[in-house]
Amino acid sequence: MHYADAPEVHRLLRRGSQHIVHFDLRLPSTSVKKLVSGSNFTYLNSEDNSVTAVYPPVPHLRLYTSLCPDTTIDVYPSKRLAANVPAAGAGYEAGQVVVTVQDVLKALAKMLGTPIDTKKFVLDTMDPEIHDRLDRAFKRRLSMFRLRSQEDEKAAEKKGKLMVDYLGSRYIFAGFTVAFDENLNTWLVLDSVRDRK
Repeated sequence: MHYADAPEVHRLLRRGSQHIVHFDLRLPSTSVKKLVSGSNFTYLNSEDNSVTAVYPPVPHLRLYTSLCPDTTIDVYPSKRLAANVPAAGAGYEAGQVVVTVQDVLKALAKMLGTPIDTKKFVLDTMDPEIHDRLDRAFKRRLSMFRLRSQEDEKAAEKKGKLMVDYLGSRYIFAGFTVAFDENLNTWLVLDSVRDRK
C-alpha cells in the first residue's frame, strides 16, 4: 500500500483539521465537543458519532501513542451501519461493519481510563522522568476533580494512577495521523497537546 492509498481520517479526528473535536483525554468520551461557529462548542450528535473514522472505511483500527509505552488500542465496530446514517451510501453499504468516530473515541477513553498495571508501573517508574510525569499528572487530575466535588476527587483517588497519566500535561486531543505496520495494518497515531488555558 502506498501513502497515496492511505485511508483519510475523518475531519473530526484528523490532526490539523479545522473541525477537530475538543477532547480532554482525562474525561469520558461523552464529554467530547465540536466547534460549531466562532468559539461556540456543542456535544457530538448521533450523526457525528456514526460516521466512519476513516475513508475508505475499515472493520478494525489500531491506535497508538508514544506517550503510553507498549500500549496499543484495538478498535472494532460497535454496530453495523444503519441504512439512514450519512456514512451509508458513500461508497459502502448499509449493514457493513466499520469503525466509526464514536468507536474510536470510546476505545481511546476506555484505554486511557484503565488503571496502570502494577508490574508495568514498577518497571516504568524506574525511570525518574516517567515517575515524575505520572505523579504530576495524577495530582493535576485529582485537583481537576476536586474543583467539581469532593466525591469526584475521592473516586478518582480510589482508582489510582490511570493510563492517561502517562500523557503528563499533554492531555488535550490533537488528532490522529495514519501509519502502517509491516503487515500493512492501518494504525492511527494519537497526537496530544498541553492545555492552552
